[in-house]
Amino acid sequence: MIRRPPRSTLDRSSAASDVYKRQFIETSTAGQNKEGEDLKKPRDIGVNVSLPQGEWDGDPNDPFYGTLSVRGQMLKGVVVKSKAQRTAVVSIERTKFETKYERFEKRTSKISVHSPASVDAKEGDRVVIMECRPLSKTKSFVIIEKEGNK
Repeated sequence: MIRRPPRSTLDRSSAASDVYKRQFIETSTAGQNKEGEDLKKPRDIGVNVSLPQGEWDGDPNDPFYGTLSVRGQMLKGVVVKSKAQRTAVVSIERTKFETKYERFEKRTSKISVHSPASVDAKEGDRVVIMECRPLSKTKSFVIIEKEGNK
């Protein structure tokens, strides 16, 4: 035996969907001017860095305009490659003291990072990267500031 919901429940669900549609239309045009251009302002990510100069391209994984939160390590490095879409490879140099020889040795590591369009990092730029949630198999960092050329 198939039981149907009372009629009042059906009326409520259709009314709720109308309200949802109305809210969606209002929020989708709330951050735009009359020409339809975005007026979204960069948000504070909780780290003392300068705000990006570039514009937002609609990427949800942008820490300043999207919803990506940053936490954990903050590293400085140089962009080695930036050929893939929204991805860059950053080389990080550090020194380690070798106790046996009483000397310092240089060590480098390459990290795949998310490169938002608002930061606009190119090859050879010095950048500050910060840890975030895993965005792909190899990307768990995002560029948050561009310091200039090497």
